[in-house]
Amino acid sequence: MLNWDFSPIYAIEREAKPELRFRWRGHRRVRFAHDAEHPTCASHHQKVVVIDERLAFTGGIDLTLRRWDTSEHRPQEPGRVDRDGEPYPPFHDVQILIEGEAAEILAALARERWLRATGKPLQRPKHSGASAWPECVRADLERVSLAIARTEPEYPGSDEPGVSEVVEAYEVAIASAQKCIYAETQYLTSRRLEEALSKRLREPDGPEIVLVAPTHTDGWMEQGTMGILTARLVQRLKAADTHGRFRVYTPWTDETAIFVHAKVLLVDDRLLRIGSSNMSNRSMGVDTECDAWIESTAPRTSEVIRGFRERLLGEHLGVEPAAVGRAFEETGSLIQAIEQLRGGARTLNPLEPGPSDVTPLVPLETADPETPLDAEALLRGVVPFERQRAMRRSMLRVAFMLAGLLALALLWRLEPLRAWLDPAWFSTQLALLRDNPWTAVAVVPVYVTLTNLMVPVNLLILATGVIFGPVMGALYAFVGALCGAATGQILGHRLGRAVLQRGFGQRAERVRRMLGRRGLVAFTFVRFIPVASFGLVNLCAGAMRVPFKEFMLGTAIGLLPGVIVLPLFADTISALFVRTDSVHLALAVASGGGAIIALILLSLFVGRRVEARSAAMANLPGREAESKETAR
Repeated sequence: MLNWDFSPIYAIEREAKPELRFRWRGHRRVRFAHDAEHPTCASHHQKVVVIDERLAFTGGIDLTLRRWDTSEHRPQEPGRVDRDGEPYPPFHDVQILIEGEAAEILAALARERWLRATGKPLQRPKHSGASAWPECVRADLERVSLAIARTEPEYPGSDEPGVSEVVEAYEVAIASAQKCIYAETQYLTSRRLEEALSKRLREPDGPEIVLVAPTHTDGWMEQGTMGILTARLVQRLKAADTHGRFRVYTPWTDETAIFVHAKVLLVDDRLLRIGSSNMSNRSMGVDTECDAWIESTAPRTSEVIRGFRERLLGEHLGVEPAAVGRAFEETGSLIQAIEQLRGGARTLNPLEPGPSDVTPLVPLETADPETPLDAEALLRGVVPFERQRAMRRSMLRVAFMLAGLLALALLWRLEPLRAWLDPAWFSTQLALLRDNPWTAVAVVPVYVTLTNLMVPVNLLILATGVIFGPVMGALYAFVGALCGAATGQILGHRLGRAVLQRGFGQRAERVRRMLGRRGLVAFTFVRFIPVASFGLVNLCAGAMRVPFKEFMLGTAIGLLPGVIVLPLFADTISALFVRTDSVHLALAVASGGGAIIALILLSLFVGRRVEARSAAMANLPGREAESKETAR
């Protein structure tokens, strides 16, 4: 089992630590690995299961939580519950099951992915020539040609070029449509597919285009990114539909929305595609994807493709597939057939996308890029170049502060300094503070007061770690810093931009320009890498009317590394004041030195890389004029 090693930002919406079950507590014949071999901000989106290299599944279905359902999509389905027994909404997805040479091709793809991720080859299984096809599944087609289309970005450190078969197949299929295009997709955001669809919609005799998509996106991150992009693209396609041949629907059952996760495309009665790729920029060039295409070369194949479209629409409209076929024959229009049949308990309603003019959670070019991003480009998109040097200085100040604490602890081993402050007295005072219930109560008021007085939050986190230890210190510091951020944001909202500029001058204006409208990622970077005062950022965010949820989420994500590492470091250093044996000395030096070296190296690396890239960009033709225009 090969699992995408997803970004921690998705951890709330993903299964927690599957390796605990499969790698450490699983059966001895189960081999589990994480696949992190992908570009920055990319994902492994392929969904492939291969049995003995003879049978293979591919399509939209992930082997994870909240995916099971039946094609009835009943609103109250006893079996549709998660591991905790909690029910979840109806879920629509499509997979294709194939046998023979096509399955062997998918097996080769799986072996290649495993080798790239683990560095170890998979042993090919030995099997008989007997068919592995399950008796409970009726094959719709036999002895038919099938094509596998892939998206594979260029991998870091690899000489192999990227693969863009998916988008090329889409464009050819859309251009070849004569009567109708029917698609089911979770997202509709691809620029290249928008151009292909818009071109056909402007033609006076072009095909009808019917898309089925979810009425909502899956999770907070996707709602604030892909949901906005989908809304904008649907608006543009409607504007291009000068002949009334474009519709977007979403399925409902008894006033309950059915979540569409399927990735299906049917063109006339000639082309059928089932796969993992959405109609998004990511699927066209950044994420790994795997689609299966079937082209009609015989009447039987055309009949199956047409029947599959009727089966899907019948499922959505709550009617028999034959009723869809009759309505299509009578009206000569896929859109009119749907309009004639919809309106029951199971139905297709016109999709009304969410607002398109809201502020996204992260830069949209990061959420749905057309090409792989590198870390430098991501950093440049969040922190402007004029703040890069200040960012490095801030990181170095934190490193020197940690070095000073470590040096003080080491000097404490000298007898004159130890005589100045009795270790026993120091230990007693710490214990009194830690055991006093009012100390914990005072954490939030202290953080709220001192952060708004511009006391460095890292210093407060270190002090909390010294008093409460690494575990409770991290918890108290996290809660206190969040409360301090919230009150600062509210205070900034009340004071307004003009008051802040009078009080902080150019510092406030620089923070305002740095944050701009860059969303969640900007706040995450600002918290993780202190490019500005914690308290000043809070005030500026409030003055800029940044949405509270967006501000707090970015703050929470960015604070996590600091509130985990700094209390642990502080606890190790404070132990030296009480226990001066060699073990604790080695532990303190190792932890403190590691933290300091990591911060300094990261500061120097980021600074040099960004400056080198910025210098290269400055030498490009037209760059000087662009810089002058920006300055003006």
